[in-house]
Amino acid sequence: MREVLDVMLSLPARVAALLLLLLLLLGLPNPPSPPVHVRGGGGPAVGGFCARCAASPPRVEHLYLDLGANRGNTIQLFLLDPAFTLAAANNKDDFKFSYNPSDFRVVGVEAMRSTHGAALEALQRRFPGQVEIIWAAVGAGGGGMLRIYRDEGAAAEGEWGAGIQPRFSSKYEDVPTLDASSWLANNTCACDFVVVKCNIEGSEFALLDRMISEGTLCLMDVAHMYFHPQFFQGRERELTARIEEVYKPAFAACGVNAEVWSVHR
Repeated sequence: MREVLDVMLSLPARVAALLLLLLLLLGLPNPPSPPVHVRGGGGPAVGGFCARCAASPPRVEHLYLDLGANRGNTIQLFLLDPAFTLAAANNKDDFKFSYNPSDFRVVGVEAMRSTHGAALEALQRRFPGQVEIIWAAVGAGGGGMLRIYRDEGAAAEGEWGAGIQPRFSSKYEDVPTLDASSWLANNTCACDFVVVKCNIEGSEFALLDRMISEGTLCLMDVAHMYFHPQFFQGRERELTARIEEVYKPAFAACGVNAEVWSVHR
């Protein structure tokens, strides 16, 4: 290829242009794609080549992913909704990094449309085109159904929750699942700025194991993590140790800013 370029540079411009056209028609090999930056330094390039990241400058998108959106309190908190105050939130952990809410696409994932449908659909109307709701439970895999048990005790106190363990009630619903690891791989690029809140009442352990295995953990920039080892009778000590010995080092290796790291006892 270098010899061809040397010959072209020695020719008149019109002849060189014709020669270049001929070479293109004959099919020169394509140059290799520029490398895509992956946060964490050592993780795989999830999703392969991303044209937005390869652009100069990279076309960065901003995503807030709320896993376990409940009735949308934390989404309102993230969007700095003037109709909502921190004191009214179930989640008292606000977002400490500097950001402009209008820059972000917001996706909430919530299992219980029967309970939270009205509140989250009202939130979508309040922020048209910015807030999307996926009605599913977060699972380690997707495409199946998951049994979710309703927390009637929390409902009596003015809050509402649900989880994969029959804690306070035998009432349940079977809901579709979302593979959040694959969703991140398919909907974000490595250069994007991704904020994730994960409060999914015990499903976080299987999800994080999958994300570490698939390399998608390194797609996050900021995380608010809520762990629930107490829901697994007889495994509390094992899972609590896993949080410290496996998950915390994995977040650090990826360079994820874990603003909230809450382990429920």
